[in-house]
Amino acid sequence: MPLTAEAYQSLVVTEVGDVDAFIAGQIDTLWAMYDGETNLYLTYLLTKRKAIDLLMGKVRDEVTQGGNNASVDLSDKHDNLQVMWRNVDGEIRQARLDAEQAVQRTASSGRKPLVGRLTAVLGGPSGVIR
Repeated sequence: MPLTAEAYQSLVVTEVGDVDAFIAGQIDTLWAMYDGETNLYLTYLLTKRKAIDLLMGKVRDEVTQGGNNASVDLSDKHDNLQVMWRNVDGEIRQARLDAEQAVQRTASSGRKPLVGRLTAVLGGPSGVIR
């Protein structure tokens, strides 16, 4: 069963390690920034990368205000967020490449790409096959 937008949003919050609900409070806005992408998976990845951006900004502010030991700990957290960001960015690049190749394969085969809901293809909005 494919994930819903809400499930992907929950996954973003969980995966980025949102311990103080900072991202959870922003998830609808972050998701809306990328709503309308080619598929939910790409929207999820772009939202996740933006959530990591926000967390890196938050950690940067905390590092400058912290003491010596706190700065080291938060610097490590920032480094870990950068690694996560690079990994997600790589996944985004791959997802876009995969989508582009799928469109090219469809175009070269002479078939129209499948667009919209399957029910619309089968028989209109009601889903009744005629």
